[in-house]
Amino acid sequence: MSDHHGPAPFPLRGTWASGATPDPVTGLLGFPEFYACLPSFLEDRARHGQRVGIAIGDVDHLKSFVENTNATEPGSFGHLAGNALMSTLGRICSSWFHSTTFPFGCVSTFGGDEVIVAAVLNTTTEFATSIAALRDQCRRQLPRPVSFARTTIAPRLGTDWRPYAAETLSAVDKALFRRKAARCGTIDDLGFVVGLDEVVIQDVHPAA
Repeated sequence: MSDHHGPAPFPLRGTWASGATPDPVTGLLGFPEFYACLPSFLEDRARHGQRVGIAIGDVDHLKSFVENTNATEPGSFGHLAGNALMSTLGRICSSWFHSTTFPFGCVSTFGGDEVIVAAVLNTTTEFATSIAALRDQCRRQLPRPVSFARTTIAPRLGTDWRPYAAETLSAVDKALFRRKAARCGTIDDLGFVVGLDEVVIQDVHPAA
């Protein structure tokens, strides 16, 4: 994939977030639409007995990258360098998503430097392999690595879906930043993938 060509296809598979529009910087699904649709997506997957993979990625040391770029390049200011990096990250994520075989899912953006993957899984092992591949692509193509936390969940009928979705995202996000805090050294310490066991997520979100 070249960073100098047009945007990659919108990273959405299935009709569960139909009508959603791309985020203007990354080209990914905007977080408000993703967050609004996630509970019904999980409920529908529960009816079909399908597991869902959730991953959150955060750009490592983006602030220092932006500050260094602004200090060394006369035409750079504000978050311009950060936007350029996130635009490239969006294209990487979109191209990666369309290379997968997930039957349903999407990649969303969140905040200034995070991406969220939600995908229905064909096998129990493919999500870990796919997220590691995305991490590797980011490391090759971006000036800063991206670290990820991921889990698989088995949505169950009878669950209160909105808090389930929020608490699942919270658990994954907290795992990501706990690992970042434990590796608070150089960039070489980052660009990791940390996995949460499915049973941990189920214990956090008991069925109603």
